[in-house]
Amino acid sequence: MGVEMRGFIAFMLIATVSFGENISKARIEEGRNKLKLYGLAECLIPQYKKISKDNKNDPILNDIYKASASSYWTALGIHRLKEEPYTFKTIYDPYKETEKYVKKAYPKTLAYANSQTGGEIIMLRCFEIYNSKGFNDFIKKQDKYIESSPY
Repeated sequence: MGVEMRGFIAFMLIATVSFGENISKARIEEGRNKLKLYGLAECLIPQYKKISKDNKNDPILNDIYKASASSYWTALGIHRLKEEPYTFKTIYDPYKETEKYVKKAYPKTLAYANSQTGGEIIMLRCFEIYNSKGFNDFIKKQDKYIESSPY
């Protein structure tokens, strides 16, 4: 094999390794945004279920369910599940971990109305979590599960 051919093969190997999983910044941002929206919906659902008079026919709760499902299915094409190679058993699921994160953060997050209106504000608590540094840091840690665009 000639020197030029060996050089070409070496270049191709390096290029394949270096650029094989080159994921655009736009793809990363899209993945983060979808996962954050999923987390927001999953923060709201259990809280609204507690106060809803009719979980099946509550229009607000149904809308939140739809938002959660939509965010999940559109994000599923971006974030991949980590699976055991032979059994396909899920080892790590960024969506389940996001759901766990917001459920754990909710009781620790304070958001109360002023003295005139009083009481806890569910949506504000979930917004506080959504905008928190901790949640943003958690979401960024999920970047390693983002797949490059199939297009």
